[in-house]
Parts: sequence; C-alpha cells; structure tokens
Amino acid sequence: MARLAVGEALTNLVWAKVTSLADVKASGNWMYAAKLDGEGADMYDAAVAMADCMIELGIAIDGGKDSLSMAAQCDGELVKAPGNLVISAYVTCPDITLTVTPDLKLGKNGVLLHIDLAKGKRRLGGSALAQAFDQIGNDCPDIEDVPYLKKVFEGCSRVAQ
Repeated sequence: MARLAVGEALTNLVWAKVTSLADVKASGNWMYAAKLDGEGADMYDAAVAMADCMIELGIAIDGGKDSLSMAAQCDGELVKAPGNLVISAYVTCPDITLTVTPDLKLGKNGVLLHIDLAKGKRRLGGSALAQAFDQIGNDCPDIEDVPYLKKVFEGCSRVAQ
C-alpha cells in the first residue's frame, strides 16, 4: 500500500515539466488505529516500505501528519478504519505552460499509450472496481519494480518537454 501511494503521487506529477525527480519532496498523511494490537506494526511496515521506495527513487518525505485514533466504539462494537497512507508530492515546475493535460487534442490523428507499471499483473484485490463486480480479489495492487517506475517517470518527463 505504501509503495502504491508513492507511485500514485508520482504519476500525478509525471506530465508536468519538473526540475528533476530528485527535487520531488512529499508529505505523508498516516491514518492508523495505532493503539490496537498489530496496527503499530503494520504502520511501521508501511513506513519501511515507503522509505525504501523513496530512497530507491531518490526522493524524500519532509513532513506530514498523522491520525492515529482511527477506531471507535459503537454500541459495544469496535469499528476500525483500515490503515492508510496518503502521499502528496510537490516539486518546482519552472514553466506551467509545458504541462500535458489529460484531454485528447488530436482526435483520430492522436495516439493513446498505456504504460503498464504493473507489468501485466491485473491485481485489483480490495478495489472499488472489484467490489462493483461482487468480487474481492486475491492480490492487491503494488509497485514491485521501483527502478522501472523511475525510468517511466523520467521518460515521460522528457517526452512532455
């Protein structure tokens, strides 16, 4: 989940002309029921996965906040929110007019590319799409190949210029 949060933050930046990937900084919003058994360990595991991913990408987290009371008692029953991490990434964008927007401008003359960051794995476990089709799914999405994500980000940045 933590690697996917980092990946999502970067794919949100990918089509803006940025100074460099190394200049990307991030803020992390941690939401866990940290006082409950196992939740602190899960949060630690997520922090390690996030840090390893960011180190491999050459980016850094420099702030954030936490919500560590993500559980409540209701009619004698404990209701716990699933642990979550939201990454907000930011970087200098020297020329905002060089940002690629998500609309098709060339009509039939354009080309639409799909860059498969999952490398063929169609993992939708726990997703809203799987739920819509009354499925649970076995495998959750993940970013397994961080160097590939870095190459894709840098390649798309060059194309966007």
